Amino acid sequence: ELIDEGYRSGMLFRGNTERYSSRAILRLLMTRLERKSALECLERGVDWLIIDGSFFGFRYRCRRVEEAEFTWYEADEGGEVMELSSTGEELIRELLRDTELLLDANAVAIVKRVRTAAIDGFLLSRKWIGIEGASNPAERIREVRIGLPDKMILSMLMPTGHYFLYSDLFQYPGSFYIYSVLSGIAEEWVRERLRKGQGIEFEDLLAFSKAWVEHRERRENILDDLFQSIYIDTIFNKLERGYFRAYESAPACCFEIHRDKLLDEILPYLIGFNNRDTGHPFPLDLVDMDVGMPIWFTREFVEEVEAQVIREAGAELAERYFQYMNPQKKWGYR
Repeated sequence: ELIDEGYRSGMLFRGNTERYSSRAILRLLMTRLERKSALECLERGVDWLIIDGSFFGFRYRCRRVEEAEFTWYEADEGGEVMELSSTGEELIRELLRDTELLLDANAVAIVKRVRTAAIDGFLLSRKWIGIEGASNPAERIREVRIGLPDKMILSMLMPTGHYFLYSDLFQYPGSFYIYSVLSGIAEEWVRERLRKGQGIEFEDLLAFSKAWVEHRERRENILDDLFQSIYIDTIFNKLERGYFRAYESAPACCFEIHRDKLLDEILPYLIGFNNRDTGHPFPLDLVDMDVGMPIWFTREFVEEVEAQVIREAGAELAERYFQYMNPQKKWGYR
């Protein structure tokens, strides 16, 4: 039963973003509207909230716009347009704060596009003694690795109606980030260590992978003073990630949830009310279909605006406007 629906929108001019990526700023502003809508739903006392996308997926490379200053426009509750200004850092802090509130509530996130390969990292850890003693360790690494993303592996192996959690394999919920990186760099790391005449103990590889992940998070994703509270305390220690399988014909679906929340409360719904074609919970696919726009919508919209302007501008101004244009060519918008 549909209780309510609502839409939010805003407007950002590219000129306001100066030398920074307007696409990156727009992505953060869109996430801001999503978080505000989600928090409003929680205020209404919903049982569970389903988030489209990773809880903290917006953090990737967000520090590239940390120093940006920009202005955008949104409609207030009364429908009036209001002008808002912010820096990239202020917007990032707001998103992190709101997302923590969602994570601590009854919320689950569905991650549609995921390339994690932590299972390969786990297999390497289990077989490392044999790798270390092999005549060609790099070749042995290639033999041990499956070479597929975790989602693909689980889509082939996981029975329907079952689920998998990374915390079943690793000590901490966020360890899969480290083991995914480990699986990708292990072969080159071994080659480099052997070339220098150094040992290839697994503990050293694990420490190197952990340092690599944390360096990337500090440099590109997490503000310096929030690294401990956001990455270590929340993303690494509280944010549980796993997969469930609803149908034999559908791939496994990746999800995130607070490690202290009762998965048994929401998992039956995610599996039972599921799209047989995509493996995603139906509400996400229905919303995606509902908010999609025809590919030529932008062109038709701009042409309608042009027609209204020309009608009000008068014949002489319209003639001057079009005299330098080739009527056989379309504009570059789409």
